[in-house]
Order: sequence, then structure tokens, then C-alpha cells
Amino acid sequence: MPGFRCCLLDGSDMIIEVDTIQSEDELRAMVVAAHLIVRKYPSVGAIEVWDESHRIGRINNPKPPASKVRA
Repeated sequence: MPGFRCCLLDGSDMIIEVDTIQSEDELRAMVVAAHLIVRKYPSVGAIEVWDESHRIGRINNPKPPASKVRA
């Protein structure tokens, strides 16, 4: 089963962490990434799914973290 990299991005599109997932194909890898952003990484801005040097896709966080406001 192929492995895919999930690059976790902050609000400025900087990589803050990389996770790997095993999936049968690219479509299922994207589905797994969508679940990850909601359940495991709710504070990230987006996840990009990669197969080696080929970007499969990007999923923006449906509920982006609230911005911190200073008084």
C-alpha cells in the first residue's frame, strides 16, 4: 500500500509538521487527510497531500483557528 506525505500548514502556508498515511490510492489519501484535519489537527490552516514530489491536493481547514487578538 502506497505511503503519502501530509504537510500540515499554518495560516501563512509554512509547514509546521509532516505526517504520513498509508492509502490504496490518491483519492482515498485525500479522504483520510480530510478526516485528519478535522479530528487530529484542528488547529492547522491546511493539509497538502504529496506522493513523493507530486502534490496530490490541498485541503483548507473548514474551521480555521480563531485569530488571537491583543488588547
